Amino acid sequence: MANSPSSTDSDGLSAPLATMTADTLGSPSSAAATTNPANDQEPGGSPALLHYAFTSGDIEVVSSDDVHFRLKLSILQQHSPVFQDLTDLPLPPNSTRLVPFTNASALTLEILLCALDPAKDVRPVPSVAVFHQLCGLIDAYDISLVGNGVVAAVELSGLDLCLKYRFACSHNPERKKYWAMGCLSDHHFFASRSTDARLLKADYSNALDTFWEAFKDRQVGGKDCFNKKCWASYCGTFAAFRGQWKDVKSDIADALFNALKEVPLCSGRAVVISVIGGQISCDRCRTRLTKHGLHYWDRLVASGQWVSDDAAES
Repeated sequence: MANSPSSTDSDGLSAPLATMTADTLGSPSSAAATTNPANDQEPGGSPALLHYAFTSGDIEVVSSDDVHFRLKLSILQQHSPVFQDLTDLPLPPNSTRLVPFTNASALTLEILLCALDPAKDVRPVPSVAVFHQLCGLIDAYDISLVGNGVVAAVELSGLDLCLKYRFACSHNPERKKYWAMGCLSDHHFFASRSTDARLLKADYSNALDTFWEAFKDRQVGGKDCFNKKCWASYCGTFAAFRGQWKDVKSDIADALFNALKEVPLCSGRAVVISVIGGQISCDRCRTRLTKHGLHYWDRLVASGQWVSDDAAES
């Protein structure tokens, strides 16, 4: 997955931020702000539209739709190296540092700044458009996600699970496994033919291959011998499979794989129990095989250990 999700403007955040350009976004030494008179007048003389929740501070950021946000510069400096040296730049008396965010709407800036400011409540990302703009800001300004509410703003939102998985892949790898498992447990995602679904289900299929091999090749709590597994006077499983325990496991492993690949991950345990229960007539053999199957399902598939550490592709 690309580290910079797309936004509505193909130029990303490349428009000039005062004297800051796309080439100098990551350069703390570049001049990052212009000044704004303290009387809330824009350079042309018209009153600035100030966001109601951000009305005081020593820096003023402006959205693409010309809404102004005043806050403490230290809040931005704490989470982004781009703003580290702004305090060293000369500032005329009665002026405010002014930074235009030319590709972020007022709503996107509100979400970001509320997430960064510990005095504000985190506000969930409300739309896909805001999500893409937010990701663009995180990348362009190298915003750290540690110690703030940006991750919560995404995860608490009503966004599709797929977008949350993408965000984890590109910006929050510690949560990648969690959202991968969530996606594969979602019926809508599992039925999707999107690129994200296809790639993630390919990894899931590999995990099912590993489960299939373990089920048929590893012993069931001891020697694979009916004399060790079942002491019933008559064992229907023994009769059905000609006394070959390896044939029992091989046939059921095939049936499990074919059934599991068609259902979301959340249904896996129920499928293991159902398939084995439907094919094994002997109570003792059924109990032991079910325990065998659930052990390797939980260990090799439901654990999520198979989720790749590589970032998802877009």
